[in-house]
Amino acid sequence: MARCPFCGEELDYVIQWALEWIKNMVEFTSYGIEYSESDPVSVEKEEYECPACCAKLPLRDEDEVRAFSKGELEILFKEKARVKGNFALYDGKVYEIVREEKTDSGTKVLIARKITDEPRASIIAASF
Repeated sequence: MARCPFCGEELDYVIQWALEWIKNMVEFTSYGIEYSESDPVSVEKEEYECPACCAKLPLRDEDEVRAFSKGELEILFKEKARVKGNFALYDGKVYEIVREEKTDSGTKVLIARKITDEPRASIIAASF
């Protein structure tokens, strides 16, 4: 189960904010105008937030949200992690860093995937 890294709440869902371009047909009628056939053309920007604390989660798209919901992708506080190259040691677990982000409040976080292959994780952990 996914947890918000900011408030620690267990999450069943996240809130998505999406800015979309929508194509509408505007029909002229005797009453004025009428909108019909709305089709989203493209998503301009997406943001995700925790429903409990409203913190913006640094997830970029639906694929990252899906991975986060399954525990395959985690958001780690950089100041609490030991970082070496593309890897991080965090709470005794080894992660491969996908990228680094800065939250709206300026906190640096790591978007990372937990290494589940125990021999590989042990070798990487020993290098710290």
